[in-house]
Amino acid sequence: MQKILREKDVLQLLRREVAKAGGQSGCARKTGISQSMINKVLREKRVLTKRLVKALGLEIIYKTQK
Repeated sequence: MQKILREKDVLQLLRREVAKAGGQSGCARKTGISQSMINKVLREKRVLTKRLVKALGLEIIYKTQK
C-alpha cells in the first residue's frame, strides 16, 4: 500500500530515524549522508534531496493537483 507523504511528514520520519540511530552522526553513518546535510535539512535550511529520501526507503512520485 502506498501512502502519500508531504515534506513535513518526511522530516518527521527523518527525525525518528535520527533518534533511532542515536543522533545525527549515527544517522549519517547509517545512510551515507553527511551529518551537516542532515542538520541543514532538519533545520529547514536545505531542501530534502533525492538521495536522502532514498536513504529513508522512500521514492518521490509527483502527483497533479485537482
